[in-house]
Amino acid sequence: MVTIIDHLQMSKDKWLTMYDRSFLLMRKLITQLFETLAACSEGIMRFSECLEYLFMSSKYHLDDLLKKIEKIEIYLHPTFEDNVK
Repeated sequence: MVTIIDHLQMSKDKWLTMYDRSFLLMRKLITQLFETLAACSEGIMRFSECLEYLFMSSKYHLDDLLKKIEKIEIYLHPTFEDNVK
């Protein structure tokens, strides 16, 4: 009977040890998962900031180009007034 109780106690101790190890491993994995998600979300935020800067910069350059074209537009269209007179 003592042997059976000792065996059960050893099984209980082994189970608790395995439980503790599993719990620590799960905590470690969850921590790594959240760190990875945080890094990904930070990367996405930086990427979206870069895209926003790129779009705004492109818009600025396109607006500037449009203004330059409008300034020289008169030279781009032939005038036919002399032919009409």
